[in-house]
Amino acid sequence: MSFRTPPTEIEPIIKKLSLDNWQKHIVGTYKNDSDSLEDGQQNSIKRLERLGPKIKKSSKVLVISNGNNFLPIYLSSKYRCKITVVTENEELKEELEEDIASYDQNTNVDVVVKDLNITQFDYDKFDMIWSLGALGMQENLKTILREMKRILVPKGRLLMVERLANHKDEKEIQAYSIDTLLQDASDADLEKVYEKHFIDETKTHYKRLINDFNQEKKHLEKSMGKSSYETSVSQIGLINDRVEQGLVGWRFLQFQKRND
Repeated sequence: MSFRTPPTEIEPIIKKLSLDNWQKHIVGTYKNDSDSLEDGQQNSIKRLERLGPKIKKSSKVLVISNGNNFLPIYLSSKYRCKITVVTENEELKEELEEDIASYDQNTNVDVVVKDLNITQFDYDKFDMIWSLGALGMQENLKTILREMKRILVPKGRLLMVERLANHKDEKEIQAYSIDTLLQDASDADLEKVYEKHFIDETKTHYKRLINDFNQEKKHLEKSMGKSSYETSVSQIGLINDRVEQGLVGWRFLQFQKRND
């Protein structure tokens, strides 16, 4: 009779990130000037996990994916908890499943396709919901937040990391204002219990992106196409200007479901 050898507990390391998908990256936390884009992303995810509520093996966690898939790998590897990743179409589902499998971790992660407005999950299903830049781009945010409240357990937490405008909606760079988000959350019976504004990190992150795009210009023009490269450089520059003016920044917000 043979027995399966338990897997070695090795912390997963985030894989090489594509600059082509810069909009799917959250704000990085760079500890040293030599830190790579991947270092910044991994540092941020580990930092956010420490700032979040306690996770147990029995915790049921929902991750709303915009293509940034290291969080479910990291959480499931560390806590051995059940992670459900929700995405918007079958193509993205297949990409996420392939990428998750490529980490070769003993994880408990399922990827499902759902409409965020009406997920059809059971009431009071999840202990916490994570969104890394996935909700701030949604048009029907208030409706989605009400759905998130419905599927959270009593006093469950919604954790959002989003690029938000500080004073008014910045339609040009597709950013909700913090006031709009807080009002929509309150209307959905979600009470803010924690907020952290990553001011310095946001400034550093977009400067890093500008520098990386300049250094990788020839390669990116070939992989993205010259027009797409120039559009991305223009968008990053516009966001960077807003950040320098103190108008836009990344925030980490936690909301708790109010009792019915």
